[in-house]
Amino acid sequence: MATRTTIATAAGILMGRLRISSDEAFKLLMTYSNNRNVKLAGVADRLLELGDDKADDRALDSYIHEILNGRLSRE
Repeated sequence: MATRTTIATAAGILMGRLRISSDEAFKLLMTYSNNRNVKLAGVADRLLELGDDKADDRALDSYIHEILNGRLSRE
């Protein structure tokens, strides 16, 4: 259940930032997860981790941009 909540919260972050529907947000997360061969929960965890860091909003924006463009993470 915690994983489902994490994924839903991550989708909510994308919805708020990108002004997209929940279906579109989930599709973005799934596509990124599949293309990068990373578990969906891992993608969601990273998004939440960056969203919690109010001091560095640029890192969150960068990760969202990466999800949108499907690029590999440079971390």
